[in-house]
Amino acid sequence: MLRAVAAILKLFYDRNDLSVSEVFRALAIPKSTASRQLKEMAEAGLLEQDEATRRYRPGPVFLAVQQRHAGTLNLADEAEAELEPLRERFGHTAFVMGRSGTSLVVLRTLDGTGPIRVHATPRLLGGLAFFRSPGRALLARLPDAEIRALYPAALRSTSSHSPISVDDFIARLASIRREGFAEIIDEGFPDVGGISVAVVPPDQPAVALNICFVAGLLTSKERRAIADALLEAGQRLGRRFGDPAWQGLGRASAQSKSSSV
Repeated sequence: MLRAVAAILKLFYDRNDLSVSEVFRALAIPKSTASRQLKEMAEAGLLEQDEATRRYRPGPVFLAVQQRHAGTLNLADEAEAELEPLRERFGHTAFVMGRSGTSLVVLRTLDGTGPIRVHATPRLLGGLAFFRSPGRALLARLPDAEIRALYPAALRSTSSHSPISVDDFIARLASIRREGFAEIIDEGFPDVGGISVAVVPPDQPAVALNICFVAGLLTSKERRAIADALLEAGQRLGRRFGDPAWQGLGRASAQSKSSSV
């Protein structure tokens, strides 16, 4: 069993995704065995199946381990260091997150210090990327064609103001690209808000810096202060790690309004 899992994982050394046919041919095993093994690995989070192509790619568990022991460890550590003073300043829970396909992967968690704060429950950790601000910040860095490939069908609405079509979702991602950050209020989770920025180095997997809060307790001015602080943190990290989107001078100060998406 473990040898079969290891053999399949090794096939990803030189490719991004795999089909059942490619696995049974490469490993010389029955097609039914390959299909069952891939399905079990997906259920365990080692792999993830693309709904459109039915091909398998590395899943959230695989990605989390890879990121902790590869080059992104440094970026995740630096992102955590940027979030620490913001957690102390604002008192809200903060996350460093990555993305695996359409899912989020939690890399670091910093519990809030305030008396009323969002708790890092298992349901809040990870989950679908499109209805969380860190997911949208990361997805906004992809071209529209790649977004359509990731979401070939209608989106599962999570609230009355969530996007339901891919076209609507892409329009919201365009707003995030202009503003530099993503903000979501009361969509994925009742009365929970989140603001995030993404850092996408040329040689490492991308990460998002996220601050979560109880939405009803913050004014628009307070949310704007969080967004500005995250923009400044993203700019520092982006310059340090060579993310071209953050190379322009004064990006954080140039933001003039909130992207409430």
